Amino acid sequence: MKTYKKFPGKSKTIFHGLATLILILAATVVSAQNPMMQYPDIYNNTVVFVSGGDIWKAAADGGIATRLTFSDGRESNPKFSPDGKLIAFTGEYDGNPDVYVMNTDGGNIKRITFHPGMDEVIGWNPLKNKIMFISGRQSTSRYNKMFLVSPDGTGLEEMIMYDAARGSFSPDGSKIAYNKDNQDEATWKRYTGGRAQEVFIYDFKTNAETNISNYNGADQFPMSQVMEAIKLFMRWVVIYGCWTLQQRNRKKFLYRYWPIWRKPARS
Repeated sequence: MKTYKKFPGKSKTIFHGLATLILILAATVVSAQNPMMQYPDIYNNTVVFVSGGDIWKAAADGGIATRLTFSDGRESNPKFSPDGKLIAFTGEYDGNPDVYVMNTDGGNIKRITFHPGMDEVIGWNPLKNKIMFISGRQSTSRYNKMFLVSPDGTGLEEMIMYDAARGSFSPDGSKIAYNKDNQDEATWKRYTGGRAQEVFIYDFKTNAETNISNYNGADQFPMSQVMEAIKLFMRWVVIYGCWTLQQRNRKKFLYRYWPIWRKPARS
């Protein structure tokens, strides 16, 4: 009769290895079914976003997403141009983030900035058709300033604000709503310290700066919007609104601010 030796230690090791492999495969399947999507931007019915370090686009009303970038590097912050024909984004291919631009189908990718520091895309100027990005290239300490540059790499402009990190122009380009600090990606929850973001509006015509949030917490990602024209004092005017994420009651909510009423309201 044949006898077989038992190896309980090896059996346990094999079992644990198989269990770990099954868990990894299950997590991979769940991750593929529920990918993490970041940095969305929209133009008409098309949404661009980042998933897995690449840029994708899809219809705003749903459907199959199309991958636009295939580089081994990392892309982030895709932003549609005002006419919807180009997408500016931050590309990190050689260990240094720079400004890039491409067609909406992912073709003709072109590098715009070549500074050894970090250049991060924030948006576009609606009238000049220039890409807005932040950089520390002209800073004397650890803060950022905003710059504008044309999609062909020419016409670099430094904006007047001393320090700025996130922002959005009014549709007529006369004002900008912005944060001075970019701690929106930090892991500090319910932070109320000195680096909690406030939303400011800078008026380029009057060179006046106004704090519109004045809140003991974080107000992030200011976004401009045009409200329907209304008749006011016998004149037709267009009201430019600012939307922002505000952290109140230990949660984040979307707030809106109409400069003509000078009072933020929760949406």
